[in-house]
Amino acid sequence: MKIEPLRSYDTPEYPTAEKFRSTDVLTKYIPRRWRYNKWVGKVLLFVVLTGLCSCSLEKGEESGRHTEPHHIAKTGSDTETHHTAETGSDTETAAKRNLVIPLFVHGEGRGSYGCVSIAPPVYLSEDEAAQVIRETALEYGLDFSDRGNVYGEELPYTNIFPGGDKEPGTYEGELPLDGYDAEKQIGFVYVSKNDVVSWHKQGEMMASVESYDMQGTAERLTRTLTDTAVFYDPGSDFNTFMELQNSAGENADWQELSEEYEAMEKARMLEDLRAQVVDFMEWLKGEGII
Repeated sequence: MKIEPLRSYDTPEYPTAEKFRSTDVLTKYIPRRWRYNKWVGKVLLFVVLTGLCSCSLEKGEESGRHTEPHHIAKTGSDTETHHTAETGSDTETAAKRNLVIPLFVHGEGRGSYGCVSIAPPVYLSEDEAAQVIRETALEYGLDFSDRGNVYGEELPYTNIFPGGDKEPGTYEGELPLDGYDAEKQIGFVYVSKNDVVSWHKQGEMMASVESYDMQGTAERLTRTLTDTAVFYDPGSDFNTFMELQNSAGENADWQELSEEYEAMEKARMLEDLRAQVVDFMEWLKGEGII
């Protein structure tokens, strides 16, 4: 077999080493001392053509920068609201707002169980409270129909036994919102008697008497939550029962007296709760949020 040199040939479909080295897009990141080394050129060309350079930036990413979204609330069952890096977006504005919302006090917000109780216990249910809060908020243009969770670094433990520590420490965790306005990104938590009991920190002390400080617990919650209004059960007034009992005399029917007392107190407690919400809405107006 006789080997003869090839005098001419068609331009190959793949780029030549010279063309590779002259391509600004491919060579601008190659160190200068590599650019005219034919072996380096061949290796880099092989890598590009075989698809080994498979790492790429995701849409919206820039080289050398990665923006980590910061979780602020989870709304609905599966939807998360994130603080993004989009300048001027509503989400960024709400996430950076970090409103520290004060507690609006209407009602003493206390109750008890055991021998210290001198009147039938009366508390608002979660549903009763949520209805009043949502209906009042709607009057001001806030829709608290969504649900979600917030995260607090100093969520309060409670103590329900008399004589114990009024502030028995805190914990870090997740707290369900009782309502959330997705547009304004403001939620609310209602502190009920059952919440105070469930947040009780177990210890060595046990007693047959329990006391519930809904207002104090709500006050402590406002110290750790932002963009979240905290409302509380206003509590009943046992003096009302004493007045009814004195008016009815010794022969009064206990059941009827208790029912009348419960109806009167619930009506007053719902008004106190509504007053908490109205104060909050007026506060939002003053802040220019609504």
